[in-house]
Amino acid sequence: MPDLVSRDELLAYASELGASITAHQLVRWHKYGLLPRPKRVGRGRGAGTMSLYPWSAVSQALFVARALRVYKSLPVAAWAAWAEGYPVTACVRRRLLRQADAALAQVQADLRGFEEEVPENAIDRAARQPVSRGFRRIPRAFRPTMAKMLLEARAGRFQSSKYDEDDFKQVSRSFPGAANSSADGRQCVSFALEFLSSDINEARIVRALQSMSDDRFEHVRDDAHRIWRQAQEMANCELGPLPYGVFMMVFLATHVSPQCRMWLSLLRRMVRNQGYDSLEVALRETKAKKDAAVRSTNEEAAVALQ
Repeated sequence: MPDLVSRDELLAYASELGASITAHQLVRWHKYGLLPRPKRVGRGRGAGTMSLYPWSAVSQALFVARALRVYKSLPVAAWAAWAEGYPVTACVRRRLLRQADAALAQVQADLRGFEEEVPENAIDRAARQPVSRGFRRIPRAFRPTMAKMLLEARAGRFQSSKYDEDDFKQVSRSFPGAANSSADGRQCVSFALEFLSSDINEARIVRALQSMSDDRFEHVRDDAHRIWRQAQEMANCELGPLPYGVFMMVFLATHVSPQCRMWLSLLRRMVRNQGYDSLEVALRETKAKKDAAVRSTNEEAAVALQ
């Protein structure tokens, strides 16, 4: 197996394996970050140059070609390749960082528009815009208040003292069961928004994406993969590739939120104190015990029916 392959050789290998890839596509993919950048070497005196790719680029190009046939999108294909372990970390991180920067800028612009009383600003429009099923329980008149709370939390500026009891009571309608008591509703909404504001605001996400090393970034992906595989085992079905939302949940909990890191550390310590090697082993053994209990119950029921 050669260490390097020329562009023509890579295309020939791909064709033999049933993938139709063009030289133009290879250039586009490596410029986007989906393939390693080729090494340019001379062919000899007066014969020009050629592009040499690492041998690993063959399987990577085949995966990208298949992903693009399914998803029709370079960013989504990049995510799929990274989720499968291909070395496109820089490409995925750049995209996530652009999204986080844009989200932070939009939150700040929306709050500024409200504070400067810009006509048709995002907070005032909230009373007329469609909302998800849970938020439909909130009266339209209070939806701008809800929008302002969420924007302030995402900006890291939420303060519960700025809102009165009725604000929390109305907004808590989106939390099933919390609205039964005004005290419960206030505590539930206030805690959630203060936690979001202090621990998982947009600026924190941007800083974490900027400062994290590639190794740590890939470590988070691998942790998310383990959790996703366990979810599939517990559901006894194939749920597909690692979703973006699962990765972000693990990323936020382990590298953005100080409180979540503390809680996870305490949970792992409790798991070790119970004699388990890791949280993953504890979950697996708990599932095995649950399955055994279900089988035992079913067997007893079968005997009773005989």
